[in-house]
Amino acid sequence: MGGWFADIFVEYLFRVFVRAVRLLRSRGWPVVVGTVLSADCPHASYGCTVASVYYEYLVADEKYGAAYEKPFISHDSGVEFAAQFVNIEWASQLLMSRVNRTFDALGLHLSVSASIRH
Repeated sequence: MGGWFADIFVEYLFRVFVRAVRLLRSRGWPVVVGTVLSADCPHASYGCTVASVYYEYLVADEKYGAAYEKPFISHDSGVEFAAQFVNIEWASQLLMSRVNRTFDALGLHLSVSASIRH
């Protein structure tokens, strides 16, 4: 049991660190408004629980979709987080998404980092 908890905790810390780096790198990106499509928090068979909020947004009249993922040690906490976005008015909830657009020979590449706005 102690080994499994250590694995969950290490994965949780890694995900928190990666998420923090992504949010830090995206702080200067332009902000667009998106619409939440759905949210869930499946029970992890191994590792830490990850809640996902799926959303879409428009950039230059093109629709994109992405997921905002947040790690949790406790499954109940992840379910509670995801439940905030699943209700009767789920389609009208908004989030802010920072969009980084870079161009190369292959065209438009899009990187996304999201922060939830309540």
